[in-house]
Amino acid sequence: MADANTMIRCIIGDDDKKIQELQEIRATQKIIYTMEVIAEVVYVLTKVYDVSREDVSEAIQRFLKARNIVCSNSEIVIKSLQLFGENHLDFVDNILLAYHQIRGVTIYSYDHTLINAIKRGDAE
Repeated sequence: MADANTMIRCIIGDDDKKIQELQEIRATQKIIYTMEVIAEVVYVLTKVYDVSREDVSEAIQRFLKARNIVCSNSEIVIKSLQLFGENHLDFVDNILLAYHQIRGVTIYSYDHTLINAIKRGDAE
């Protein structure tokens, strides 16, 4: 299992040594990323590195497709990333929206923007 920094280094490409280390690990074993780690990566890339939502969505999805990279709850994560790249909801709200869209989970919220997105059946 890996933390957000390993993915961030690979996406940003600012530390060749660390990227090489991760590639060596990936050559012989699977590296697991959780939804919580993905959420941190989204936050850091958008807030610290000022990467656009669309670029964050695409970069993380591309990273998750690499050999021996495993994402727990990948169906929800991928849908959340797609929604994040398309709308103005924060990433956690997009996770909730993805659960609703994919699994039919009822979402309770006082967030009118999220509720409206759910009612429309799409993303804002």
